[in-house]
Amino acid sequence: NLVLRSSPPDNEVLWASGTSLNIPNAVLSIDSTKGIAQIQNLDNGIILWNTGSCNYVLHANQKLTMNQFICSPNHQYQFGVDADGDVSIWELTDDDYQGYTTKIWSAFTGGQEGTDWKLAMQGDGNAVLYNSVESRWSTSTQGNPNSWLHVDNMGVAKVQRASSTVTLWRTNQCGYLKQHPTSSSSSSSSTPVTPVVPSQDIVDASTLTHKIMAGYQGWFGTSCDVEGYGRWNHWTGGAIPSVDTIRSDMWPDLSEFEADELCDTDFQFQNGQTAQLFSSSNAQTVDRHTKWMHDYGVDGVFVQRFLVSVYRDRCVRDLVLNHIRKGSEKYGRVFANMYDISGAKDTTLYSDLQRDWIHLVDDMGITQSPSYLHHNGKPVLSIWGFGFEDRPGDPSKVADLIEWFTSKADPKYQVTLMGGIPRGWRTLSNDSKEDKKWKDVYRAFDILSPWTVGRYRDEIGADTFRTEVLEPDLEEVQKVGKDYLPVVFPGFSAHNRNPSKKFNGIPRMGGTFFWRQFYNAIDAGNSQIYVAMFDEVDEGTAIFKTAETAQQSPTEGDFVNLDQDGIPNVPSDWYLRLTGNATTMLKDPDQLIETMPKLPTQL
Repeated sequence: NLVLRSSPPDNEVLWASGTSLNIPNAVLSIDSTKGIAQIQNLDNGIILWNTGSCNYVLHANQKLTMNQFICSPNHQYQFGVDADGDVSIWELTDDDYQGYTTKIWSAFTGGQEGTDWKLAMQGDGNAVLYNSVESRWSTSTQGNPNSWLHVDNMGVAKVQRASSTVTLWRTNQCGYLKQHPTSSSSSSSSTPVTPVVPSQDIVDASTLTHKIMAGYQGWFGTSCDVEGYGRWNHWTGGAIPSVDTIRSDMWPDLSEFEADELCDTDFQFQNGQTAQLFSSSNAQTVDRHTKWMHDYGVDGVFVQRFLVSVYRDRCVRDLVLNHIRKGSEKYGRVFANMYDISGAKDTTLYSDLQRDWIHLVDDMGITQSPSYLHHNGKPVLSIWGFGFEDRPGDPSKVADLIEWFTSKADPKYQVTLMGGIPRGWRTLSNDSKEDKKWKDVYRAFDILSPWTVGRYRDEIGADTFRTEVLEPDLEEVQKVGKDYLPVVFPGFSAHNRNPSKKFNGIPRMGGTFFWRQFYNAIDAGNSQIYVAMFDEVDEGTAIFKTAETAQQSPTEGDFVNLDQDGIPNVPSDWYLRLTGNATTMLKDPDQLIETMPKLPTQL
């Protein structure tokens, strides 16, 4: 830290460079070509401070207001906040910072003219865009005190840990608006991928009827990410996965994965090997998941998109969505977007939904994909969470929003709208809000999909649910001329995320609980089903391949292995197989069987 003090004995600090980061190899020098003084970290070459018109680093507890930027040492790039609140990187035409020409990266936080946005590098290491009302975006790098943010000579913005070269966050490929030296491809593509499967294997994307769709979270990140989060996301709260930090209750079966898809954790297997985990932003991993959908007969997925982080993580979510798009086109599957409004602000969620959907349609062109799911002549879009007691939403505003999506928007944005709604929607009871205005709001959706995860806990409960809820629901939606998408789930356990919840709270029982729900839904007359979820190991609802026994899970920690309920020899792909068998039943009523197919060892 370069400090100017008053004369002794006061020694009062009159001015400082703000670089007190405990860096032993920092030097003060003059750059004679630019005529500026600078402090540089000799260990990594980063310019920590300079006397030029644009600083190179945003230190802890410093901030940028709108139209303020930090610059790359080579004077080719600047990072900061535009006049409309967009966090961005610009490529410069000259080296005197008198103007900029091309925006090469965006956090997609713009469109907020007249609002006093600030980007603060907090003391905890998290860079946050905020105003007096809300925080809009962040790097999610909290827990790293005195870290700094800078943009390098390649136009990549980074948050780096104090006194080290460890990069906690970087812009990298995600969010770049044009081809960039650090990226090999753009984040989205409108050119369809040529299918690699026979034409008879390609799922019909023109209708939801006779399909089983799963939910795809796609929210897992690792510190090894080349693109995407670049941090441990959802496996933990940000720390490396260990017995003290893990937040998932199942361990994925990674036996088919390549080395470059995986990242080391602090767990070990019984053979002494380091346990590893995957990232959802890895294109090869998502390709593998969509191949599994084809191989086992899963028609497709609703890709989750959480509105609360739609700006903070938009580029990552776009990346995952594009991976699913390419995989679906390649393997003949279908996909659709599903918004989740959990945690969103009621004051902005309606406009946020519209703006982001316009982004997906115009900028990513997802509805132009031959694999994007349509129904009743329009693209299918789902919004999950309206009407729940603990979720935002004003019934009058939601009614206007539904009308916009279904009939008032420009035709290219209009959709067949699905509502992920409370179980008690029909009676305005249980998990539903009681305001009578919600009665008409629920029935305004084109497709109704009541949430059932955790609403019953065993086969007897599933049977009771069928007679008391499922069948009356189906009768009601048929009366009002709507479609119905019932939800089934294989089991539930969220103990590691929330220790107050019971471990293995809703047992899978080797698949019989799952199968009973499939049978009930099809036998009751439903023509489409939603499976929660394809990949959610957080709450133990995943149907993709997971560890069969304790030998395939880490030696420490509590994980729901597939033999958890005393049923041996349940293969890692069993729930994919059951979903494929249920798809066959759904398409051909003559194939309907009440008893679950036998395990391979029972044949």
